[in-house]
Amino acid sequence: MLAADTETALMAPALLAPPLACITYSDGEQDNIVHWSEGEKTAVWLLEQELTTANGSYDLAVLWAQYPETRDRIFEGLVNGQYHDVLIRQKLMDIGAGCYRKVFRRIAGAEKATPLRYSLSDLHARYFGSHMEKDEWRLRYGELRELPLSAWPEGAIRYATYDAVATARIHDLETEAAIKQGKTHNLHDEAAQMRAAFALSVASCWGIRCDVKQVEKVITLIDSEQPTLAKTLLNAFLVRWEKSKDGYVRNEKNAKAMMFKAVGDSGELTKTGYEKVKKREMTKAQALAAGYIKIDEEWCEASGDPNLVSYYHFRQNQLLRAKLGNIHLAAKAGLPIQTSYEVLMETGRTSSSASKLIWNSMALQNPPRKGGMRECFLARPGCTLIACDYGQAELVSLAQVTYAAFGYSKMRDLLNAKMDIHVDFGKEVMATRKGVKLSYEDAWALHKKKDKEMKDFRQLAKAADFGFPGGLGWASFQSYARKAWGVELTAEESKQLKSYWLRHFPEMRLYFKWISDLVEAGKGLTDIQQYMSGRWRGRCFYTQAANTLFQGLTADAAKAAFFEVSRLCYTVKSSDLYGCRPLLFVHDEIITEARLEQAAAAAKEMERVMIEVYRQYTPDVRITADAHLMQCWSKDAEATFDERGKMIPWEPPEAEDERAEEWLVAA
Repeated sequence: MLAADTETALMAPALLAPPLACITYSDGEQDNIVHWSEGEKTAVWLLEQELTTANGSYDLAVLWAQYPETRDRIFEGLVNGQYHDVLIRQKLMDIGAGCYRKVFRRIAGAEKATPLRYSLSDLHARYFGSHMEKDEWRLRYGELRELPLSAWPEGAIRYATYDAVATARIHDLETEAAIKQGKTHNLHDEAAQMRAAFALSVASCWGIRCDVKQVEKVITLIDSEQPTLAKTLLNAFLVRWEKSKDGYVRNEKNAKAMMFKAVGDSGELTKTGYEKVKKREMTKAQALAAGYIKIDEEWCEASGDPNLVSYYHFRQNQLLRAKLGNIHLAAKAGLPIQTSYEVLMETGRTSSSASKLIWNSMALQNPPRKGGMRECFLARPGCTLIACDYGQAELVSLAQVTYAAFGYSKMRDLLNAKMDIHVDFGKEVMATRKGVKLSYEDAWALHKKKDKEMKDFRQLAKAADFGFPGGLGWASFQSYARKAWGVELTAEESKQLKSYWLRHFPEMRLYFKWISDLVEAGKGLTDIQQYMSGRWRGRCFYTQAANTLFQGLTADAAKAAFFEVSRLCYTVKSSDLYGCRPLLFVHDEIITEARLEQAAAAAKEMERVMIEVYRQYTPDVRITADAHLMQCWSKDAEATFDERGKMIPWEPPEAEDERAEEWLVAA
């Protein structure tokens, strides 16, 4: 198998697939280097081979940007599973072994063991005992683009070619390690993850537009809140003024001490605190008292201390204000905001973060919750956003897993009957607590009328339906319900609710027993194989094992749908999605950008494609996907239609009429 690599000019804002400098390839012994100006035939030839790469989604995007005619061939190769990635392979192997991001090795020249993650250099350290040479030219290939290879420094040639050599050798060593350990099954999911990684990379390259005026509104809101909050916090000794730092400095130590005083041993451990308790270095009470205690929004609210509530809002404002400086500059410069994706976490889900390589970047899968923040992101001129999300995706996946395991699932029956799971269980809780028995039809009618009591019981049901499947006990569920859903429960109410829920969904008793038996057989830990994809997750605790089956299935199906939507947008001219641009992947929601005149048809096509792909993963359970158009990103957005019944973009109530007029002209 050949390994291929590219060297490029440096990334820059709006340039995540920068100009190509050279292509290198190797079989692990012989290596070749081709100058970009003579590289198109080489690129086409390589893309027809079975290739291995390191961060291949970047290399493929670079080749596409440099040689546009390779686009369709790249998508075809991804569909055929021709392209590999040693970084993804190692992640799959580590997830299967239960050591994802937990590998430490003592490398030559190092005084102590260091963490090894998933760069090519880190993999080199794993397999060869040393990190790769950092040649002075590794960040300077942009300077060499216009020079012939004969004029390139020896170090630049050596560095570029060794990347391909190392990649080929590491690929072979990974395969050998998997065979030796009897765990080749950990690599079964590589092709699907490679496809998802490429689609995410392309979406990052495109980015999403940002509205200068809306960013300024959020900045003004933050700046108006901070002085009052700071005055309160100064008096509570939770901040102090430091002129040298040009502002208020938070006193995290005092805030944690105040939190422990308010909630005591019922507080929640930080990740570090959890690890200390797990290693038996401290008891939970000792760790909490020592400051390993969470002071997030939910706990600050739960503490009942107004100073802690103010502290949380002040801290979040400070952090967001720091981010908004660059976002504001990007918006003024007309640059898109580009997020950085991680394609594979332990459950199979993705994550996003701000890129360290460009400044116009921020995490966008879970944007800041500050009022008006999502509305900062909008469509480019002449376009609109299409948002399409799955209905109750994780419950559909859970129903599929239980039905496949036991041949029965009440949850499946309800979903296939087109019933709202939360309304159905909410009416049962209402009947038990209030003695009010309703048919599903009557409960649904109350829900549609926005009846407050029905709304409260449905919210309680949502907390149960999404919280209990992961194996939460009643005590943990109390905290989860409060933090995630704003539902306050006594200990007795939490116990009763779990009892009601297990009675309502009898297959879940079988599910939990199955997981419990696996964990018990493994003496506290078990390996779990994902349904459909075959990917393994090793050394799971009980709650991890319970969660990973349906979360992983949801992630796998949604990522597959994202790739298919991307493929249609870029390569299938007959599709109503052709010419649209995928912008964001938000777990079970896909956001694309479309020209106004094609948006309505594209939205319907997105619904169809997303449902069709998901059903390949959950063939026994009905799945839905609902699309709407919106000029700016908003949780309040909903499907909106004109008098002819044609879908049109939703606008926030305070929006000016300009964009609505633009739509009417285009339509």
